[in-house]
Amino acid sequence: MPTPTAQVKHQVKKRLGSIGLDAGCVYRHNPELSHLAVLELDSFKLTLQPNIEPPYFIMHR
Repeated sequence: MPTPTAQVKHQVKKRLGSIGLDAGCVYRHNPELSHLAVLELDSFKLTLQPNIEPPYFIMHR
């Protein structure tokens, strides 16, 4: 289950024992998700890259 970016930031800031890095990159229409999260373990630096996938047409049946 994806973790909202604000919660990921909180977990990293508090250096919790368990940090969920699934920030829901595939959910590009949800502003609380839609990021790829990377955590450098040596420096504990968090990088959040927004989803930049261009819009695409979805066929309806």
